[in-house]
Amino acid sequence: MDKLIKRCFRLFWLWQEDKEMEWLRQMSLKGWHLMNACIFVYTFEKGEPKDIVYYGDFKSIKKKDVDEYLNIFKEAGWKYICRQGNWFYFSSPADNKYKEVYSDNQSRLEKYKTLLLTHVIIIMPILFNSLRVVSNRMANNETIFMGVLLFITFVIFLAAIYSTIRLIVLVTKLIKSPKE
Repeated sequence: MDKLIKRCFRLFWLWQEDKEMEWLRQMSLKGWHLMNACIFVYTFEKGEPKDIVYYGDFKSIKKKDVDEYLNIFKEAGWKYICRQGNWFYFSSPADNKYKEVYSDNQSRLEKYKTLLLTHVIIIMPILFNSLRVVSNRMANNETIFMGVLLFITFVIFLAAIYSTIRLIVLVTKLIKSPKE
């Protein structure tokens, strides 16, 4: 019997990982279990409805350290599902005795600082350059296509700025919150 596969497009902002993980849990309660995640597209396999807790972790890690990193989660009761760039997805049955790997504020703060730094250093310059290149090409060649491309690039650039601001707010809250 063939496996039933479902792909869903879903947009979550960088700071909405709790919302994303809850959505994945709700999908498992309906019998759709995460197999893969790739740039807003989630692939699920149909199975028995189960209460599965999901965890997403952003970790910039060297290839040689991946096995050790995955083992930390395994020992804490998590099953590795997939990797999307520097995002790692894990699952555990809700009734299992899984442990939070990053349960203290300092660990969460380091995670979001790394995410913010990556976002600002890598993504923002790429978007800024894209915006500059498209606007220069549009100045030389006034076409509807270039105008639409400029508009889309500008909207993505604004979304990246908004995302950066939200990450800064999250990091600031973690810095100000009491140490656990």
